[in-house]
Amino acid sequence: MKILPIILFLSMFFVHYGNSQFRNQKTIFNEKFNWTINVPPFFNSLDSLEVHNLLNEDEDVPIHNVFTFEIDQAALFQANYTEVPFEILYDEEEEIGLAGEEFFHTFLNEFPDSLELEIDTSYSTEWIHFLEFKKFEMQFIIPKMGEINARIYLRQFGDQELVISYFYSNPRIGSTMHLSLRTSKFDYPYSKADSLNPIPNIVRFQVGITDKELLENYDYEYTPYINLAQPEEDIKNLINPHEIVLSDTSAILLIDYPGVEDWHFEISSASKEGFSKVELIEIICQKYHQIFSEPSLTLTSFDLSEISFKRRFDGKIVLTLGIDS
Repeated sequence: MKILPIILFLSMFFVHYGNSQFRNQKTIFNEKFNWTINVPPFFNSLDSLEVHNLLNEDEDVPIHNVFTFEIDQAALFQANYTEVPFEILYDEEEEIGLAGEEFFHTFLNEFPDSLELEIDTSYSTEWIHFLEFKKFEMQFIIPKMGEINARIYLRQFGDQELVISYFYSNPRIGSTMHLSLRTSKFDYPYSKADSLNPIPNIVRFQVGITDKELLENYDYEYTPYINLAQPEEDIKNLINPHEIVLSDTSAILLIDYPGVEDWHFEISSASKEGFSKVELIEIICQKYHQIFSEPSLTLTSFDLSEISFKRRFDGKIVLTLGIDS
């Protein structure tokens, strides 16, 4: 992830740009993201060449500015994107955490240590036109100066990472920027995918315990684990094995193993209704046996405890696994 655009965005809040120009056009359309957004009233457009040069100073990977607006240095509203390798392992939760931490410390360094600041930060998600963005919020209350608020929104679009950020000290101005963002529209085939075709976040299992000795020493009648080396007995005692847990008929299975590269498998369901618990378990076990047939790897007592689902921006479902060993 490119943290630098956010840091430079912060520096722009403290540096005055004398060559900003008022833009009469009130609506922006960006072809890269098919994104239409209304510019908040009374905001000035910063010189695009100067912004571009600042963002890309000493950078190997180009940072592209979608827009940058300010209003009398009291607020700054910006969107940038970078080209990133399209990897299934991209974790927006981790990325926004890194961005928020870097953002926080960079902002803090702008003030002397003797200044007693009240600081509040939070992480959450927010939906913008049927698309879920990771969000970081920060509020600095500065003695005798007032408060400064910041928000960062992050989402990966295929091989582009879009970061939308804004600063404000006046809550009314902040509300206009937030309204502008919330009412913007992304026109993509899968913009409504998660809303119209919901998917579960996590699927867990209940496997009945038949061993009497184990039942006497166990507080529950079920265990959440499927043994990947020898799943037959666990599948036999699985509760609701034929329950459809994913209505999509194709997906990408991601398997990672410490010290080696990750494996990505395109998988398909034999049923038009989608994947059942038992079908997913059988596919996962098959792929694990395929991987661990390599001499350098050993399939020991790996237990599957859960399957996590995430819809990629191109509409594909990615499955990641909870494995206990």
